[in-house]
Amino acid sequence: GSAAAVVAVLIFSMTPTVLAHAGLSTTDMGVTACIAAALYASLRLVEEPNVKTSAWFALAMALMVLSKFSALVYFPAAIALAFAAWYWIARPQLSAVISKASRCVPWLAPSAVLAFLIVWAGYRFSWGKNPYLPFPAPFPELFAGIQAVGGHNTEGHLSYLFGDLRMTGWWYFFPVLLAVKLPLAMLALIVIGLRKFPKLRSHGWIFPIVIAMPLGMLAVAMAARINIGLRHILPIFPFLAIIAAAGAVWLAEASRKQSWAVWTLAAVLAWLCGTSIAAHPDYLPYFNALAGDHPERIVVDSDLDWGQDIKRLGERLKELNAPPVAFTPTITISLAAVGFPAEHARSVPDGPAPGWNAVQMTQWKLYRLGLQMNDPTAKTWPDLIQPTERIGKSILLYYIPPEAEQGR
Repeated sequence: GSAAAVVAVLIFSMTPTVLAHAGLSTTDMGVTACIAAALYASLRLVEEPNVKTSAWFALAMALMVLSKFSALVYFPAAIALAFAAWYWIARPQLSAVISKASRCVPWLAPSAVLAFLIVWAGYRFSWGKNPYLPFPAPFPELFAGIQAVGGHNTEGHLSYLFGDLRMTGWWYFFPVLLAVKLPLAMLALIVIGLRKFPKLRSHGWIFPIVIAMPLGMLAVAMAARINIGLRHILPIFPFLAIIAAAGAVWLAEASRKQSWAVWTLAAVLAWLCGTSIAAHPDYLPYFNALAGDHPERIVVDSDLDWGQDIKRLGERLKELNAPPVAFTPTITISLAAVGFPAEHARSVPDGPAPGWNAVQMTQWKLYRLGLQMNDPTAKTWPDLIQPTERIGKSILLYYIPPEAEQGR
């Protein structure tokens, strides 16, 4: 219904992780929008196969393919689990499945042609060697990208969780991040929304597939060896918002009989909005209370420190009229342009430089000031020295008196 839709948009728009990545020039929010559009267009094509739904399906699928390579595995997984959920709920006869498929199949061929042309146009009608074929073909860059991502996943990626470093990741990486990065109010509404699960047969097949689609994508992410950040499963967030909205609707319906439900609903929505407002403008390093006061003990990188406080550090160094500072940024940036002293040195793992030192959480925890996975039991100096102050949520600033350094 429309009320649930409005609440779902409110919840999605008030989620700090969504607000953080919506403001960044990456592919994460683009693929989130395009996967949601493609899955919705798929449902519309199944419900009413015609020229209009076929054309929208083709456009949505093409934009999804162009948005990010991960869509090519997320979408099939979501569709497969959605079909399984529908089959489990509807329990159709085989003849009914064949009949529905026969109505849709004739529209898939023109959709595939149109989607192919749109994707090709997105690659500016390129033509060349395809890594999977022995002859030239359209948009070879797409297949080269797929090959590169496959190789990246095979090799793994340096990742950090609970103080541990790995190249192959952890199956529970994303569930942990969902638990500590989603607002508690949203988690509560999701739990309430899932209360409907035992009664799904009386609610039709739409709600179970709304649950199945994000589970399919989450299963793919949990099996991958690239554990960089929650942004990699951002496409499940629209569906989490819908499930949370179902919880809000359940409370609204319960309020007709029990007065506590309406007050609970008002409190939870106010809590969610208040959480988002309080997080401004630091949406990217937002963690809920479950993470405690030191979320860097859980995770870093794009979930806590993606270089967003470097400008703040430059302003603070200006205020301090700091002489040369030792600092190694984790992103490519002109330090002079954001107020750094003309002279600065790189940080080293064995000890701070005399005077001012600044350390990003990601540089400390993930890259270990250059050590990375070498000598994993060795501590770096930020493990042993208390910072002078914290800049924003992600940078530690130290002052080491020259005489102290000489004594050391």
